Amino acid sequence: MHPRAAEGGSAPFYVEFGARKPGMLNSAALREFCSWDGILLDSQPGETPHGGCRDCPGVADIVRTEFVTAENVVELFVKHGVPKDFDLLTVDTDYNDYWIWRALLEDGTFRPRVVAVDFNPDLPLDEAKVVKYSAMAEWDGSIYTVGSLLAYALMAQSFGYSFAYALEMGSHAFFVRSDLLHEEDRALPLRNVKKNSHPPDPENRQFVDVLYDFIPGAARK
Repeated sequence: MHPRAAEGGSAPFYVEFGARKPGMLNSAALREFCSWDGILLDSQPGETPHGGCRDCPGVADIVRTEFVTAENVVELFVKHGVPKDFDLLTVDTDYNDYWIWRALLEDGTFRPRVVAVDFNPDLPLDEAKVVKYSAMAEWDGSIYTVGSLLAYALMAQSFGYSFAYALEMGSHAFFVRSDLLHEEDRALPLRNVKKNSHPPDPENRQFVDVLYDFIPGAARK
């Protein structure tokens, strides 16, 4: 049990979407073994062309069916009673992740302590590029997905979050609210394991360069 819950306080709270396989999520162990509370959201629980799991334990019971977009994410958090100062947010829609987190940051109502995002390890570490936003878009399995680690890091820093870690497999990156960190831990170097794991985009779509969105005084080229 988490110390906060043991002391009679509220249990730690998570929010995770793209939650098609509840047993394989960042929040799974926290939910099952550590008494965390929270919500799982997905547009098609148990369904995905990249690995469906209709019968995965918990799909029918705990995953709430919602299609999360940059326009409705704040409204959905309010609808489902998410605390404003909660503990763990995981954004893993495979497409609009950058834009959805950006919408939350710009709104400012919800300030999770830790944020995990799905990033694209096939994009160079020195490029700040993301997919072009399209509210109803879904990943087609190609390299055209989410955004580069640098794009997330620049945005996070400008809203008071610091890069903490990227998985060795190169898919999830973790950011921590800077006010919770020692000063020396607020500027860790980015690390990216380039995978070259995605096939080319059949539509040859161009990524959006967001490098100058969060650099004070910089002019977009």
